[in-house]
Amino acid sequence: MQAADPTKKIQESFSSVSDGTLLDKMPEWKLHYGEGSAAQVLAAAGYEGNGVRFSSKTNYSRALDSFTGGVELRFKLRVMAESDAYVISQIVLGQSGGVNSLSVRFNGGNKDGWEDNFIEVSSGGESWGKTKFRKVPDSRWRKGQWYEVVVSGMRLDGQRNGELVGKISINKLDAKNEDTKTLIQDVPLACVGEGAFNQADVVIIGNAGSGRTFDVDDIILTASAP
Repeated sequence: MQAADPTKKIQESFSSVSDGTLLDKMPEWKLHYGEGSAAQVLAAAGYEGNGVRFSSKTNYSRALDSFTGGVELRFKLRVMAESDAYVISQIVLGQSGGVNSLSVRFNGGNKDGWEDNFIEVSSGGESWGKTKFRKVPDSRWRKGQWYEVVVSGMRLDGQRNGELVGKISINKLDAKNEDTKTLIQDVPLACVGEGAFNQADVVIIGNAGSGRTFDVDDIILTASAP
C-alpha cells in the first residue's frame, strides 16, 4: 500500500467565490448526472461565508488529486427544503467516478417533519449505482439545522464490497449544550464496489431522490499518516 502524505489536504470553503457563481463553472467541479437548475454558490447557503445550494435532481462531482491510505472527510450540511418529505441529500467519496465508494445520506422519509427522518450509510453493493444502505437507528435530523459530518478511520487499502472502510459521526452545530450535540457517533461505513478500493479521487454531492433544497459548506479532505 502506498503511504499517505500526512500534509496533503483539500479544502473547499467557497469563501472567495463570488455570490451567484454556478458550481459547474468552478475549477474541478462538473455535473455528474441529472438535469435542472444548477447548484449555486450563495452567501445564504454558507455556514460562515458562502456555501453551495443544491435544489434540483442533479449531482455534481469534484475531482481530487488521489488520496490513498489514511483519509478523513469532513463537511457541513443543512437541509432547507420547505418540506423534508422525500429528501435524500447525499455525499459520495469514490474511486474512478464511483466504481468504488462510500456514501452517507440524509433521508427525509415520506412525510414532512423530523419524526421519520434518518441517516443512512453505505453497507455494500456491486457498484455506485447499486449501493446498499443501512438505516442508522436514532438518527432523526431536522431541517434548517446545520450538521458537521466526519468520516474518519478510513484506510483505503483494497477493501471490496461490504468490507469496513471507515466510520461516521454527525454533530449538530450551534447546539445549546453538549448533551444535544451528537446525532450519531462512530457508525461503521462499508465499501461499495467489486473492485479494490485503493484511492479516493472524486467527491459527488447532490439529490438522490426528488429535487430538494440543501446547503453544503466547508468540504475538507485530509490525509493521515499510516
